[in-house]
Amino acid sequence: MFLSNFTNTHQLRLALFFVNLFLLSITFTNLFIERPPILQQQIYKQKFPKVLDYPTDSTLCTGTLGENIFTDGDFGSGNENNVLENPNLAAEYTYQPHPPPNDGFYTITNNTSNWGSFAATNWIDIKDHSDDPNGYMMVVNASQQPGRFYEKIIEGLCENTLYEFSADIINMVEPNIQSDVFPDVVFLLNDQVKFSTGKIPQDAKWRTYGFSFVTPSGTAALKLTIRNNSRGGNGNDLALDNITFRACGPEVRVDITGTICEDDSVLINSTVIGDLYDTPNYRWQLSADNGASWQDIPNSNRPSQFVTNPRDRNMYRFIMANSSRNLDNPKCRVISTVGRLRVVQKFNESRDTICAGLTYAIGHSVYDASGVYVDSLISPEGCDSIVTTYLTVLEDSNIQAATEARNPFCPNEFNGAIDITNITGGYGKLSFTLDSLLKSDVPRFENLGAGSYQIKITDAIGCEFISEITLEDPPELNLMLPENIKIELGDSILLEGVVNQAVLNAKWLPGELVNCDTCLSTYVKPLASSSLKLQVSNSGNCSASASTNIIVEKRRDVYIPNAFSPNNDGINDFFFVYPSKSVAQIKSLNIFDRWGAMVFEAQSPIDISKGWDGTFRNKTLNPGVYIYFLEVEYIDGEVLLLSGDVAIFK
Repeated sequence: MFLSNFTNTHQLRLALFFVNLFLLSITFTNLFIERPPILQQQIYKQKFPKVLDYPTDSTLCTGTLGENIFTDGDFGSGNENNVLENPNLAAEYTYQPHPPPNDGFYTITNNTSNWGSFAATNWIDIKDHSDDPNGYMMVVNASQQPGRFYEKIIEGLCENTLYEFSADIINMVEPNIQSDVFPDVVFLLNDQVKFSTGKIPQDAKWRTYGFSFVTPSGTAALKLTIRNNSRGGNGNDLALDNITFRACGPEVRVDITGTICEDDSVLINSTVIGDLYDTPNYRWQLSADNGASWQDIPNSNRPSQFVTNPRDRNMYRFIMANSSRNLDNPKCRVISTVGRLRVVQKFNESRDTICAGLTYAIGHSVYDASGVYVDSLISPEGCDSIVTTYLTVLEDSNIQAATEARNPFCPNEFNGAIDITNITGGYGKLSFTLDSLLKSDVPRFENLGAGSYQIKITDAIGCEFISEITLEDPPELNLMLPENIKIELGDSILLEGVVNQAVLNAKWLPGELVNCDTCLSTYVKPLASSSLKLQVSNSGNCSASASTNIIVEKRRDVYIPNAFSPNNDGINDFFFVYPSKSVAQIKSLNIFDRWGAMVFEAQSPIDISKGWDGTFRNKTLNPGVYIYFLEVEYIDGEVLLLSGDVAIFK
């Protein structure tokens, strides 16, 4: 029937061309429209306004925030490490109840510290980003391709309202692991991109990302989608927490300064910084229980609120929205800072009890007897104050006590103590004072030096006990040693420390120079001039020290005769070397005749008691002069070569 209306072939061909063009446009439209998969949450089938209807700003709110309308965004809390039931949060990811999640899976958990498998070495150990020790978070192991890992309908929005969206994200890969891919998270509202995080650093730190947007008229809900734009593989794993939607308004605060009197009235002012609300609506609120609950103040829809008959410590704030309708909805408004009134009450009562002999002063009045007294005063704030005092005077409680001194252990030390014992009398709790400065609830004062002290005990009504006590330093421990001592090399000497009282410990330094390094008296035989120090201490661990210098005179004496007569008469038959006490050994002795022939040789060790009998090859040598060379080693290690001549006589 459609074709019969065309009168010629040209018109028919033209009509068919436009029909084919129309069908082709429908085909291409169907090819390029993104169709979300069928999800278990049927709410995703709803239709929402285009995101272009939502003016956005990539920055977070710089004013005052309202209550969070999306309470599910913190994923809840629980004692179990992970949630077993599928929360159905991800459009293109699968829930894995037993961690760690594999590629393309996610888990709701409160702690990753005990996870095994690849998470034990490649992922950081974290809890959720809150003060709740059992708070849950969402841990996502990226799939091989970019995809949506979170999708949720956000309900309860208010129209024509500026909101801030924010979420906390952390890169799960250990900072020391080499990664090829970093998470790049995109936030969408009603399938339209609103904000991109860019590459999330691999530094084990939570970061807050978000943006602000304005809801158009008639909008009460929207779809939030969170997508990972990076592919999976080596890296690109993340945790998500604290998704929030909060109304954003101008910066608002309450201005309350100073103090007022009880009968006065006060005007409380608001401060609003910014022009986010073109039709601001106000409502003031009052809290009389320190902020636990708030009540609306009737007819309080102005920027300032006049308060009559104020009460001390009452708290005030105001709520603010861009319309009266939004003002009634906690999800659409912002809340100011809190201001607290300081009110000086006019009528006051005072009840007190004092010890007999004391006085009680209030204003210019002084009382010393039991009774009820009324005084009219002016407070420091300039307010009228009528004070009724109920005063009771009791007899002295007759406090008695003994004091015991523990003197310092050593002179000029502060480790003495005073104990207060055998306490009797007193009303109520007692307090203890040392020299009117140091107060204590315990009847003992420590870390004291020598001196006189005043101890005062005071009971609950001011009755007192006063006592004097003295701490004394013990005698000072003194130690004496000779300042300088001279000895010859090879000699030993007795060193003795002289003290004025018994000592428990002694120590010579350096200890290797003395025979006994822990004795008060000891022998020392130094090989070179040295300094010695003696340290001593007594039963109170008081210490003293003294030093001495030992000067060693190194006389290297060796007596060598210049003649002997080997004639077997029993007198001077042998040539002997006579070393002094400074000699350790004779290392060698060689004797030559006048022509240089060696007639005697002895090498270490040499028995100096044998000597030389004046023979060579068992024959007695002729009288004459012979040359000797003597190698001597001393006890300090020095070696000297001595030479000379010796004569043989008959």
